[in-house]
Amino acid sequence: RYCEGDYPDLDMPYRRLWAKNIDEYATMYNEIDVLIAPLEDTKFNRCKSELKAIEAGTFNKVLLCSKVGIYKKFQDKCLYISDANSAADAIKRCMNERFRNSLSDKLSDYVADNYNIDDINEIRIKLYTKWN
Repeated sequence: RYCEGDYPDLDMPYRRLWAKNIDEYATMYNEIDVLIAPLEDTKFNRCKSELKAIEAGTFNKVLLCSKVGIYKKFQDKCLYISDANSAADAIKRCMNERFRNSLSDKLSDYVADNYNIDDINEIRIKLYTKWN
């Protein structure tokens, strides 16, 4: 949206958002268009959940990520990046509103279809009933 002083040579709109406390965390998604996570193929990142993808989809945002761990399954619903250059290229592509909206809608639809808390709770109830 605008460029702050952190990266004056950056040739695109940029704004850094600082962490929020737990009561305000989700409000940050109202201030962004693109979410980036995780970037490096490390043991730690391979163990992460798909939480960032779910959050991005819930708030209808674009997700940029590497093909790391669970994030491999979001193929046509996100932009994969492999290094700083591909991340910069992906961010530039996201400046196109039509492209950005199309991609965020795909992820949002996928999350709505596959991570519906009511459906998940129905499965939990069946499992708990079966075990008891």
